[in-house]
Amino acid sequence: MGFSPVRYHWLSLFIISSLLLMLIPFDLHVDGELDGPQQTVDLVRMEIDEETISIDISFNGSFTGQLRCRAILIFDLGIAIEYVNVYFEPEYPEYVSVVLEEYEARLTSEDPIHEFTANISIDPGTTSALNPIVIMDGTARTNHGNDGGVETDSASVRILPYYSATIFFRVPTGTIDGGSSKNFILTLQNTGNAGGHYILTVTNAEFLASKGIEVTFPDSRVYVEENGEREVDVKVSVSGSARRGSYIVKIAVWSEKVGHASEQDNPASLTLNVEEGYSKILGLIKDPIYLWVGLGILLVLVVLAIWGTIKLREHLLWKRTLNNIRNAELEEDPQSAEEEETII
Repeated sequence: MGFSPVRYHWLSLFIISSLLLMLIPFDLHVDGELDGPQQTVDLVRMEIDEETISIDISFNGSFTGQLRCRAILIFDLGIAIEYVNVYFEPEYPEYVSVVLEEYEARLTSEDPIHEFTANISIDPGTTSALNPIVIMDGTARTNHGNDGGVETDSASVRILPYYSATIFFRVPTGTIDGGSSKNFILTLQNTGNAGGHYILTVTNAEFLASKGIEVTFPDSRVYVEENGEREVDVKVSVSGSARRGSYIVKIAVWSEKVGHASEQDNPASLTLNVEEGYSKILGLIKDPIYLWVGLGILLVLVVLAIWGTIKLREHLLWKRTLNNIRNAELEEDPQSAEEEETII
């Protein structure tokens, strides 16, 4: 089969047409005539460098963070347009605030990349359980006034937990008798943005012990939910030998996550007025050792009282019996009775 110029001519046209089609951007659409209005889509890609940004909203931390972003022209569209104006539109929840250095930029084939910064702020009271996402979106507009699409990008914002608590006595004073025990109510409020365990400790326990006062908790490790509140019984025991006077009970709290309480922590104070007990004996009786000794002595006294009562009854019965016998003898021998009266 010989060479056909016609076939070669059609093959050449097919190859040239295919090459021309490859030069046309895939995201460029033409409506109507070639010199008519042009509609472009997906012109720009928005990129955020960080996938996750962490923000600490504790009292000593920062409420803000920064995201480095950029807009990139996807293709060299210099053939179709001169430039693309990009309008940035971040999306975020209500408790997140986003401020951009620039809200619009111009991209060209010679300068297809524009970098900018997004400043992220979180409300101080936001819970750490929330993990919002900041979405960088926008609208591309060509020099012909046509709108184009923007490929969005996003970054998650991780709110770091912080642990803080406040403790106080709703009734900051109390009275207790020597040789007795009493419970006082301590209120513990979680002022952080996450739930956690808190440790209670008596900061002046050694001083109080030297005065005969002991302060204890049913459980010194207390879990409190975020924005929660717990009431804790504070048991105060005063020995019978404690002197009358006013004493201050100081209690501190610290987070199990953070560590021991620092000087900046605000302890709760209870002014304790110790009164004299009803008697020193009562104070001794409340001691377990002296209680058993006292019960033993009381038992002995009861036994002695019973024994004495029995002996007294026996004595009185014997005396009564003796008198009855004597009276019976006198009735049987009246002469003896007269002689006895004469002698007397």
